[in-house]
Amino acid sequence: MTTPFGWEGKELNAGVVNVAIGDLYESDGRNRDVWVVDSIINVPKSGTMVRLSMVDGIAKITLPLHNLGISQGFKRVNEAVLKSAS
Repeated sequence: MTTPFGWEGKELNAGVVNVAIGDLYESDGRNRDVWVVDSIINVPKSGTMVRLSMVDGIAKITLPLHNLGISQGFKRVNEAVLKSAS
């Protein structure tokens, strides 16, 4: 998958998390939805944004890179952030 800003096949380091296209993230709430990274976009004045699509669902969302993390050994995205961004 090619992104407009040339991130294809590359990883970004978000603190302790390396983010790459195709990575899976799990929401940390009750639903435990699984999300896949579709694209990584550098937005002027906003920083790096990550486009996520829900696996087995129709939801898509764009979040700042710093909202992705690791919790208890799993890559996680905060459910509260997902709800506020949708």
